[in-house]
Amino acid sequence: MRSNLLSLVCNAVLIMALLPAAGLAGVAMAYVLSRTIEGAYLGRQMARVFGVSLREVARWADLGKVAFAAALAAAALYPSFWTESFGLLGAAAGAVCYLAVFAVLLFLLRVPEALLMMNRLQQLPRAFMTRI
Repeated sequence: MRSNLLSLVCNAVLIMALLPAAGLAGVAMAYVLSRTIEGAYLGRQMARVFGVSLREVARWADLGKVAFAAALAAAALYPSFWTESFGLLGAAAGAVCYLAVFAVLLFLLRVPEALLMMNRLQQLPRAFMTRI
């Protein structure tokens, strides 16, 4: 409950600050920042409850790689080209482009979950062939 209230207050304050300067992109940034603050709060609380250090709560280096990949992939969505040229269909195409860039970056940055997914996808054809 406290984390939701914290996120709500942070989001409201950040929207008021960022909306005039950055428009809709500012609202998106406010949402991401407020969710990050909420996540940090919840991580701190979890560490306190379980009696561990904050370093032991998550693999922070991998989380940093995911955040970096998401920020780089977001560059594919930033221009208004997608919606101005293609409307709603362009928004869907932009989302697919973002997903592809994000997935490739996760693989290149050697995020363990991405590598595991690639292993499973490579084994998929063999799994189908053994059933036939």
